[in-house]
Amino acid sequence: MIASLSFGNFFPTRSPLQWVTAQLSASCSARLYGFWELRPLIPFSGGTCLEGGYRGSPVGGICVDMSGMNKIIEIHEADSDLVCQPGVGWMEINKTLQRKGISLFFPIRSTIGALDPGPGATIGGMMSSGSSGTNAVRYGTAKGEWLLNATVVLPSGEVIKTRQSPRKSAAGFYITKLFIGAEGTLGIITEVTIRRAPVLPTTVAIVHFPDVKRATEAIIDVINRSVGTQCIELCDSEFMRSINLCGASQRKCPEQDSLFFKFQGPTSAKIIKEIAQKHGGTDYQLARTEKEALDLCADRENAIYSGLALLEGSRGWSTDVW
Repeated sequence: MIASLSFGNFFPTRSPLQWVTAQLSASCSARLYGFWELRPLIPFSGGTCLEGGYRGSPVGGICVDMSGMNKIIEIHEADSDLVCQPGVGWMEINKTLQRKGISLFFPIRSTIGALDPGPGATIGGMMSSGSSGTNAVRYGTAKGEWLLNATVVLPSGEVIKTRQSPRKSAAGFYITKLFIGAEGTLGIITEVTIRRAPVLPTTVAIVHFPDVKRATEAIIDVINRSVGTQCIELCDSEFMRSINLCGASQRKCPEQDSLFFKFQGPTSAKIIKEIAQKHGGTDYQLARTEKEALDLCADRENAIYSGLALLEGSRGWSTDVW
């Protein structure tokens, strides 16, 4: 992956005129200010954005590579939070917590299973893009309370911390949210405090429906029943056809409108099956082992590649729901 260039970026772009490796601190903020005066600064780290959010400016610019700032600074297990630099990946954070025997994880990710179509996604990029994903059904998005505060270098060269760590605080402006989803336009993030959630045992299921309307009605019913659901993903018949065309799946998928579920506990599985059948759902498949869960997840996680398989030589033009 090259800065400013992405297979998810349909529009033409221009490569940066200069590449700067960042080890940002207050001591170099003045130098950044000097760069800002000359050319646009384009922060870059994981390079997994499908929407081309880090694409180069038409007039070129200076690419600030944040990938070297990839340290976990402090882990506060009792407070369920963690302080890190912007270049560390969400997968590395969760692996580190697991390795240390801490049963907490960072849930804002764009995956339905243990793997991820963008495993290189970093905290700085996720904050800058307002990251969300299938886990949003249970945990919300990056625009919720998962990013507690950030240290940011402003275009003026000033270094600010957006707030302190206490959760309950009504004093002053909520400056942190100004930088969530700002795509690096308001400043360059150099440190983030993130909140973590308890790890819960989960499993995965898929069920097929006669049409999108009935699948949607089943989703509404599941959510209104307060079932312990972590992810719900609607994939229409054309997407299911693309999975078969791509050839990456371990199985032949029925080319019907389908729902992928990820949920906690056997009770949830039973309730979801009953609701799906009520709305015309058929061929309910529940993963019984971790391998079965990974195989089911892989079908959804290959979405971008499956979509490109529908038309030979095509390029992606990803978008979102407004």
